[in-house]
Amino acid sequence: PSHYMRIFFAGPLTDLSHPKATKALYIKLGEVARANGFDYFWAFLNGTDPIKNPEVTSRDVYQRDIAELQKSDVMVAYVGEPSTGTGLEIEHARIKNIPVYLLYEKGKNVSRMLLGCPAVKKKSCLPPNPTPSPNSTHSSKPSRSSAQWILDFPRPYCLV
Repeated sequence: PSHYMRIFFAGPLTDLSHPKATKALYIKLGEVARANGFDYFWAFLNGTDPIKNPEVTSRDVYQRDIAELQKSDVMVAYVGEPSTGTGLEIEHARIKNIPVYLLYEKGKNVSRMLLGCPAVKKKSCLPPNPTPSPNSTHSSKPSRSSAQWILDFPRPYCLV
């Protein structure tokens, strides 16, 4: 049976430098994916957020994330901050032949090991994201254009 292309979004959740801005980026990515006909999974929106769901065991987080990744057609990984968990998910995607698209801010130093992973099909840079001052009226929310490259995925979305 056919299905809509499903994106597994990956990215750090633990000890984020700027949790609100990073999660705003994650939400924007999901909004752009949904608006363009993609199904997607974000762990932090599905019961394993380390802040909102601290009672979920580490083993349960691992099992849930891997099960959801295996149901996905492609992975989009935000790698603008180091994350062992995201690295594990990327390696699992490689083992399962799931293509990986990396997303990070221009100017960020990303591990060469990660950039050399055979599963990585595309690297996309967001504009640099300076830390907004606490009194700034400038929103730290990402723009729609920061996620527009999702539209580069193959169409039609239905896969057999």
